[in-house]
Amino acid sequence: MAGKTPLHEFQTRPVVPRGEMRPIFPAARKSDSRPVRRRGYPYRPRLGTHTVRRIALVEEVPELTTILSYALPQDKETSSRTLETWYNERTKGGFSLNVEAYPLRLEPLLVERPWGGTLLTQIFSEAPRRGNGKNPVGEAWVLSDHPSHASRIVSGPLAGRTLREFVRDFPHAAFGACASPGPDGRFPLLVKFIEAAADLSVQVHPDDAYALEHEGDLGKSEAWYFLRTNTAGTVIAGHRFPDRETYFRAVREGQVRDYLLTASVRPKTFLYIPAGTVHILLADTVVVEIQEASDVTYRIYDWDRIDPATGKARELHVEKAADVLRFEAAGTVPDVREGDVDTPYFFATRFALPRGERLSLVPAARRCPLVLIGVEGEADVEAEGAPVERELLREGTTVLLPATLEETTVFARKDTEFLLVEPKTPTRGA
Repeated sequence: MAGKTPLHEFQTRPVVPRGEMRPIFPAARKSDSRPVRRRGYPYRPRLGTHTVRRIALVEEVPELTTILSYALPQDKETSSRTLETWYNERTKGGFSLNVEAYPLRLEPLLVERPWGGTLLTQIFSEAPRRGNGKNPVGEAWVLSDHPSHASRIVSGPLAGRTLREFVRDFPHAAFGACASPGPDGRFPLLVKFIEAAADLSVQVHPDDAYALEHEGDLGKSEAWYFLRTNTAGTVIAGHRFPDRETYFRAVREGQVRDYLLTASVRPKTFLYIPAGTVHILLADTVVVEIQEASDVTYRIYDWDRIDPATGKARELHVEKAADVLRFEAAGTVPDVREGDVDTPYFFATRFALPRGERLSLVPAARRCPLVLIGVEGEADVEAEGAPVERELLREGTTVLLPATLEETTVFARKDTEFLLVEPKTPTRGA
């Protein structure tokens, strides 16, 4: 239990079913609680271990052992084994202690790619790095619950836990009423910063149905938010292949690039790339990528590039790409969006706060988790009653606001720009 925050060092709040107003801890002394003004929350107890044990006797905390595993040391009076037995037998209540209800700052991971550059190592100078050092850094995974990497929480009482552990222990806070877990219970979104110093491969991603059947993973629909564009202001998004036969002939004859479509983009805009869309980030482009929690990419052509990490060309997936490529969308270029993008998997919007202005967010009101991604400037993120005083949101910082979190304020220290993302529950297979 070394290094874990004692429960009595911060305030926790009971979750009350909507419309129900009654004391949550009838066995607690009046001095253990004080009234609060929020609807549905008649008490905000200050809990010490003695109060927690009384709560155990009242049997009104369905996730007590999870909370105690973070906060309560074992002793002769109440062992964790006894409480675990009680928890397994008595998990039909409607209440929990919101030890997780605070802004969760996540640690980024730098990922090497043959087309990467140097910018991300400057923005995320203290982040761990994945790779053998033979490639530059092309991606920073700032929020991930994918099996290949789970982001680590770096602040508050849950510091040191991974996003996977958070999702497992606090599903009501991770998903709320808006999101649904992936095939293995994972958080449904993955967020990256991407720097393309060279052109990425010609590629396409499968939808959920195909990816689940063939890869055991989610499909990958994604949106790009452009931080920097190349001098031409272009990316590749779309194709002119009318059918599979034309596609395979173009691959054989080295004419794939002749069938690619160009989209005109500019900084501070979004471009949604649904699964089945051929696309390429071109050189000298930097984006925030918001996507399904997937790592499945089918490369069609990779410019005859040799990967320095292996000394070989990277694998192509020509047949699988043909299976998932949307031939019915030939000739179509996705629309560029100005202020926000609404997809079947998430809603993302851009906020620009002038210095000194505030934005109030209440995830618990909608019972939806929210993700804040810092782009420019600096802002304080502070939640009412949270066990951490505040988090600093700046370029590259990613903060997850659990669905159980009450009023949260973003206060701009400087002119600040950030993205807000809300996951959705899609119809899988779409």
